[in-house]
Amino acid sequence: MKWGVYATSYWLGQRLLGPVPGFTFDGVTLSAGPDVLVRLWVGNLVLAAVFATVGYALALRLVVDFRARMA
Repeated sequence: MKWGVYATSYWLGQRLLGPVPGFTFDGVTLSAGPDVLVRLWVGNLVLAAVFATVGYALALRLVVDFRARMA
């Protein structure tokens, strides 16, 4: 599961920020590390915001429905 989240986060970060200059999977170097991590973090933040919003909306609906049944 983690690798799917990492891959999606990196893909999303790369879509938002653009590709890392000079980065290929054939020639991975440590100098590309910070740029790769920034794309991973940006993608993770966007995914977290989306999932948190969906989770909040779902939980709110469940609580409202539960309270309506109890009243």
